[in-house]
Amino acid sequence: IDGKKSDGYSRNMLKNTLSCLSGALDYAVQPCRYIKFNPCLYVKLPKVPINPKSKEHTEYICTPEDYNAIMNRFPIGSNFYLPLTTGFHLGTRIGETYGIDLLQDVNFQAHTVSIFHQLTKENKIWFYRPPKYDSYRTIDMDPEMEEAFRQEIAARREAMRRYGEYFTKTYLMPDNSIIQAQASVPIAGREIMPLSTRENGELLTPESFKYCARVIH
Repeated sequence: IDGKKSDGYSRNMLKNTLSCLSGALDYAVQPCRYIKFNPCLYVKLPKVPINPKSKEHTEYICTPEDYNAIMNRFPIGSNFYLPLTTGFHLGTRIGETYGIDLLQDVNFQAHTVSIFHQLTKENKIWFYRPPKYDSYRTIDMDPEMEEAFRQEIAARREAMRRYGEYFTKTYLMPDNSIIQAQASVPIAGREIMPLSTRENGELLTPESFKYCARVIH
């Protein structure tokens, strides 16, 4: 471990190395019984000087050229078009973006979007939870954002008509969990219109966005 420190490895790398080695030697003690005790037992991590540059945080400003390149890759009709447009125009966090209910949170008369919740996953179930830092707010929409919302709502209603009883609807339950079921199945919850779904209504989430993020990076 001291040798790795001398080679210039980070404290995190030393910690992972020691953990892996200690685990292997524990296994050698029991159940293999190759050795009587784990020699890593009393090994301590050495102090590693922190590189100031590793703590530097660089702000990234998305230029118009970068944004246009991104939107050319994920144009209208893509599952990621509306989340990208929303984040760019409204400055919402990813969970807040996917937590927008197109029926309740978008006010076309006042030209505003209300951020009341974020979409988060808990024990494999999606919930509407308060936005980070309880940052409830109402944001003005510009005409481009408003038109994107109108087009999405129109497309969603057309999909509902075409899929009929096989369209997957989304409901907000009393405990703020999100439940999905086909239109033919009665659910005792309030129907919502999530910002992003597949054509058949299946919910898209911040987890779905990971692919888009990898492509962009």
